[in-house]
Amino acid sequence: MNEKNREIFEIISDYGSFAKPFLNLMILRTKKNNGWYHLFKSLEFSWKNEKRKALEEVEKGLIYKNTKTLKYLLLAKELYYLAYLRDYVNVKKNIYF
Repeated sequence: MNEKNREIFEIISDYGSFAKPFLNLMILRTKKNNGWYHLFKSLEFSWKNEKRKALEEVEKGLIYKNTKTLKYLLLAKELYYLAYLRDYVNVKKNIYF
């Protein structure tokens, strides 16, 4: 399933919000105790302009044992949302993880 998740993530990255049907499909198909699920949910909240909820989903996704690729995707998203919310103190903490 990881290969499929990666491919769908590439489609979502390339086409943005036009790929919302693919995002909805992946939210329904992935397990809720998975880092991919929380990454896809954070993208959904981000598109709804709910950045705080998106940040919470990313933090939930970092709890699980993830591959290095997924871990760094989640960390990049976390830094993006923190910078967007202008929480620079936490941005500096997370840069030097």
